[in-house]
Amino acid sequence: MWDRVINKGDIMKKGVLMMLSLLFSISLVVIYAGTEIPIANTGTDEVEPAIDGSTIVYLLGPYGSLDIYGYNAGPDGIFGNADDYTFVISTNPEGYQQAPRINGKTVVWYDHRNGNYDIYGYDAGPDGIFGNGDDNEVQVTTDTSDQWFPDVQDRYIVWNDSRHGRWEIYGYDMGPDKRLGTADDVGEFRITNNQLSDDYNPEIYGNIVVYQKGTYPNGPWDLYGYDLSTSTEFLISNASGNQQDAAIYGNYVVWTDYRNGNGDIYGYNLSTSTEFPIVTASLSQITPAIDGNIVVWQDYRSGSMWDIYGYDLSTSTEFPIRTGISKSTEVDICNDVVTWIDWRKDKDIYALYISPPVTTPPTTPPTTPPVRANPIAAFLPVKNYHLRQVNTCLECIEEKLPEDVPEDVQALLDEMQEHIDNANTTGNSIYANNELLKALKCAEDIQEKLGITCPL
Repeated sequence: MWDRVINKGDIMKKGVLMMLSLLFSISLVVIYAGTEIPIANTGTDEVEPAIDGSTIVYLLGPYGSLDIYGYNAGPDGIFGNADDYTFVISTNPEGYQQAPRINGKTVVWYDHRNGNYDIYGYDAGPDGIFGNGDDNEVQVTTDTSDQWFPDVQDRYIVWNDSRHGRWEIYGYDMGPDKRLGTADDVGEFRITNNQLSDDYNPEIYGNIVVYQKGTYPNGPWDLYGYDLSTSTEFLISNASGNQQDAAIYGNYVVWTDYRNGNGDIYGYNLSTSTEFPIVTASLSQITPAIDGNIVVWQDYRSGSMWDIYGYDLSTSTEFPIRTGISKSTEVDICNDVVTWIDWRKDKDIYALYISPPVTTPPTTPPTTPPVRANPIAAFLPVKNYHLRQVNTCLECIEEKLPEDVPEDVQALLDEMQEHIDNANTTGNSIYANNELLKALKCAEDIQEKLGITCPL
């Protein structure tokens, strides 16, 4: 740790030299992955991000006047490069839009423009490129009751439907071309038919729909599935407490589980009919998302803010993705990109690569998740990149420090060194990267207090 009172030369001896020796003992590879990428930060709220492939969709505006926008990674497919672009999906002034979801070239949401909630969709058009002139909006449901919280995957759209009284699950088949509003659309169909309880919050992958079954709005909720290929409903979990907010990919279902009195994340293997805990840490872990072998969720174990954690199903390994930086909620994942609401100013949308993508997303649902790079190992080059930034800042600060260091600056130097030490001693490169980001934040605060500027 730093001494309580230091002179300028002490910093180089106690901090920078140690870091520089580590820096030059490794091979630096500066890559784009790992940078926090601002997707939407217009100065008003952006919420409810959802990602598939190279497109993130989200809501923009105050509640009661929400519109839907999209952000596309451009022709190179890499978020944060110069060819990224934003496009409008729906800004109908007669009613607000909510809960956008995306799969392939189809976006769905529920919409209040007709005085009740209907399901609407947006198709990227014959060229398959969002934001071009051939995009097409389609009203999916026209029933005068409410339909909301849709999901879409492959050729199917599913949603909550109240036309028979209690909530049921309905679906829409877009046909073999998997495009909404074309000549081969098969149309709407009823999935569940049970007026003894509410079937709620559906998610779909392949032929499997998962949903909560219980009493709206607060439960108790159990978790069920429905196989469209056999028209069969099956139980996933009816443990004590609520099971809710399910997500599905391949053979795996994950959800928020309250059997232990707080939110935990549990999983279920459809191929083996086996339930298993993913995380049962203190306080709450909620609203998981899954893609491939990776599960992500928002996590309150720190007791001070919502962080983002992940879990690799192939190795049974938990890893932090973003901790102690700013409040992070409504997390989603596709391939190796995580997106979330960031509360550092107002509510903005950010994204982050957790590892370089090594597979192309399948066009048809696989029976097992694809193999991906270990995100902890793949994050090493990102850690090294931020390590170089920390060293650059430290060298500059050492040169510009006054002889008598102010107490508030001293406290920041202490905190900065603690983060550096944490990064040096962990074997987890994702955790190390987060610690180095915190060290950089300390460096920014030091510069502001001293009125100096240091390059990265």
